[in-house]
Amino acid sequence: MLYICYVLSCFVFTSTYGQSSGGLLRYVQPLVGTGASTVAANAIHGKGTEQYANTIPAVGVPFGMTQWTPQTRTSEKKCLPPYYYKDSLFSGFRGTHWLSGSCTQDYGSFTIMPVTGALQVNAADYAAPFSHAAASASANYYKISLERYRLLAEVTALARSSIMRFTAGKDDSLHLLITPNSDRGTGYIKINREKNQVEGYNPAHRIYQGWGQPAGFSGYFVVQVKKKFEKAGTFNSAGNTGAYASWKLKKEESIIVRVGTSFTSVEEAEKNLEAEIPGQDFNTVKEQSARIWEKALQKITVKDTDEDAKSIFYTAMYHTMQQPRLFSDVSGTYPVFDRQYETARTSGRPYYDDFSMWDIYRAQLPLYEIIAPSLISDFINSLLIKGQQGGWLPIFPCWNNYTGEMTGDHAIAFIAAAYLKGIRNYDTETAWQLMRKNAFDSPTPAAYAAGKGRRALKSYLQ
Repeated sequence: MLYICYVLSCFVFTSTYGQSSGGLLRYVQPLVGTGASTVAANAIHGKGTEQYANTIPAVGVPFGMTQWTPQTRTSEKKCLPPYYYKDSLFSGFRGTHWLSGSCTQDYGSFTIMPVTGALQVNAADYAAPFSHAAASASANYYKISLERYRLLAEVTALARSSIMRFTAGKDDSLHLLITPNSDRGTGYIKINREKNQVEGYNPAHRIYQGWGQPAGFSGYFVVQVKKKFEKAGTFNSAGNTGAYASWKLKKEESIIVRVGTSFTSVEEAEKNLEAEIPGQDFNTVKEQSARIWEKALQKITVKDTDEDAKSIFYTAMYHTMQQPRLFSDVSGTYPVFDRQYETARTSGRPYYDDFSMWDIYRAQLPLYEIIAPSLISDFINSLLIKGQQGGWLPIFPCWNNYTGEMTGDHAIAFIAAAYLKGIRNYDTETAWQLMRKNAFDSPTPAAYAAGKGRRALKSYLQ
């Protein structure tokens, strides 16, 4: 056990998860970071994206594949998160792969929006005004009351799947709109009437090195509803591709929607859903997600009577558990790194991606070297898989590709620090060979341009 004390507060780092201490989850405030900065220093750095922390009120579990957020922005544009606190229009629950706190872009995402009354398919028409007083956000659950549609919308989630509940406030028609959020118009969606489900995908694209090129995988999804579709179809209006499913509901009647996601196929998304959420009980999944968060948060106990200080701390801890992101399916299938639509299967260990290394090797990863060393071993094993498949140890791998973002070689610093702390449950010889190659070898100009090798080789930039 390790004790770290500051003025007025002590943080206790325990080597094993403790028992419930009365609910640490209540201290997490997911909306923190979604509003604009008001400090004086903000004036120095401008009024653009730097004004925002670019976090989102993510619903899911620690380091999950897909998180769920209320959507107030409909694009996957760089530096524009899907949610801003200042916005006033709700346009659905987004299955997102946004890098929390980043200025990158979302990818492979899709959105589910409930609409009552007449069917509408354009976001500008169906987006509903909302107030923060009519919404509630926590790490495992989000709910919002939509007065325009007389609906209560709720979502909770696990690692690769989610479950939603939409409850009617009056007798009316309910339409579920499912839209792949492809800014490039390359999303695909279909109605599978045999299975009474909607399925599709949204292809991912690279930024930084290889900007705009296909990332070699898609965000796949399957949306299942037990109640048979009364009406269903697809639409393509002004480049907005999507599908709808409709029912007649009585007042206080609910529709339960189960959603599976994957980075390899619709079939794997179905398997992930059936493995994680085999039933229809919304509250059971909500409680399961809460237990997972409690167990993770209990890694550190704050001994302080200041409730605000606890909220600040556990909210920050929640933010440390958004990425790296689980990239493998329940079956172990994952997209091969730096390839085009190839898949492989892990040997029983989870595979992770979205390592914003420049931002996390100094503090976030060292924290987990202390409180979750087995997780660190899985992170390093994932980096080594990437190095073997791509030929070079990646320094900043995101959307399952090289990015070469920032100077230096932060992955080497991370692996070396973990090794020196005795964290070695991975192939250390492979790690050494890849680290040595990055340190002593120079890639070809073409490979360097693709993001491979250590960064800031001056001769390559001239």
